[in-house]
Amino acid sequence: MGFRRLLLTACVSAGLAAAENAPAAGDPFAGYRQAIDSRLSAILERNQEAPQLPETWRVENAKAPGESREVEIEAFAGRFWGGREREFVAALRRFERLRPHLEPILGAEGVPAELAAVALIESGAQPLAISPRGARGLWQLIPGTARQYGLAVNGANDERIELVSATRAAARYLHYLYNRFGNWPLALAAYNAGPKAVESALDRRRMSTFWQLSAAGLLPAETRSYVPAVLAAMRLLGSAAPGAPAEEESGQSDRRVYASVGATARTVASASNEPSPD
Repeated sequence: MGFRRLLLTACVSAGLAAAENAPAAGDPFAGYRQAIDSRLSAILERNQEAPQLPETWRVENAKAPGESREVEIEAFAGRFWGGREREFVAALRRFERLRPHLEPILGAEGVPAELAAVALIESGAQPLAISPRGARGLWQLIPGTARQYGLAVNGANDERIELVSATRAAARYLHYLYNRFGNWPLALAAYNAGPKAVESALDRRRMSTFWQLSAAGLLPAETRSYVPAVLAAMRLLGSAAPGAPAEEESGQSDRRVYASVGATARTVASASNEPSPD
């Protein structure tokens, strides 16, 4: 496992280095995408029963020389959490409490355990999170998708807020998206924007990768940030185990919170400031 994780270090580090060294006049992310795509093409194989993350996505220690975890967290929060480092640290602590429960369920459904990072990006690891679009729970499933994967969603019972049931449903949906699109970047894009949006984008220019679609502006801006956010979260979560979670503020874990779907506008408010959606 350590060897496979080490491969992601090389992939992500090489991609980031290539992006940082790309000519200013060109696409600043071309080197990053090229590095990722070449490794994915060489390693990723479609497996209908248990799709795996490319070996190069797994990481044990991806920190740059001399880079502290505090610097990593600050950089992540600055890019993907609107600079709200304190809120992101709280989300990380919540996630680490849930992680031991999420990963085995994902694995049992044939989905790489590393994709637990989706729950961090989607909801800030808030089981009661709800978006203005009606997505709810850790995995921010919309009602139609939740029902399609066996969850009850009605006025009396909403299983999207139940950890085990919702995680199993999200895993099956991610599995389906992988089988439909054949690679994880496109599957993650479809999880955020919807399968039809990704298929339409692929058809318009006959492109085949998320990075091509993103560079061409054929996906929503939120989705163009969302996929890199999930990949960066996987890197961050694998680089070192976070310290012991601090205790939540009194009553915090019982609050209903409201979070926008995706990585571009992560605003959360307590239930006292928002009407109930029920």
